[in-house]
Amino acid sequence: MKRILLLGSTGSIGESTLEVISKFRDKFNLTGIVAGKNIKKLKEQIKNFNVKYVGIRDKGDLKVLKKEFPEVKFFAGEEIMEMIKEVPSDIVVGAIVGSSGLLPSYKALEEGKDLALANKEALVMAGKFFNKMAKEKRKRIIPIDSEHSAIHQALRAGKKREVKRLILTCSGGPFWKWEKKDFSKITLKDALKHPTWSMGKKI
Repeated sequence: MKRILLLGSTGSIGESTLEVISKFRDKFNLTGIVAGKNIKKLKEQIKNFNVKYVGIRDKGDLKVLKKEFPEVKFFAGEEIMEMIKEVPSDIVVGAIVGSSGLLPSYKALEEGKDLALANKEALVMAGKFFNKMAKEKRKRIIPIDSEHSAIHQALRAGKKREVKRLILTCSGGPFWKWEKKDFSKITLKDALKHPTWSMGKKI
């Protein structure tokens, strides 16, 4: 039985993680969840999974949540770092988007837990430090978002010496044909003109 602490429970990766856990309750025990602003969805998750440890971004939501769930221990804001240390878990799922997920994900490794990482931005920003900590603690960083998980699984299907190079393709993005010298002129409006995807301003 693997104990799971889920960071980012109300996002798409978080919901997918909960779906897997719900189908394999004999293999996984959800010990805690951390959510952002979607308090309505968070309440449903607390009820459905009988979670005893819950983290939230905004301390302003604490009063209502504590009244509705008196048996739950809540952590808010910067207390989430303490939560990662306190909550019993074997694997921490890092599914908090962008730079907000950097420190919580790193804390998981620091506390000696395997990190199932969906937030690839964390490795772009601080991959050297993540890899060093994982090596020191003898813990794994397991990629779980679609593209990098696919590469991870493909590499595990054979031997490392069989792979000479990895080639990552992409859709090009809005700046594919821009000259590097023009990058300083990029505006938010330009960035949102993706030729293939409509991902929204947050992404």
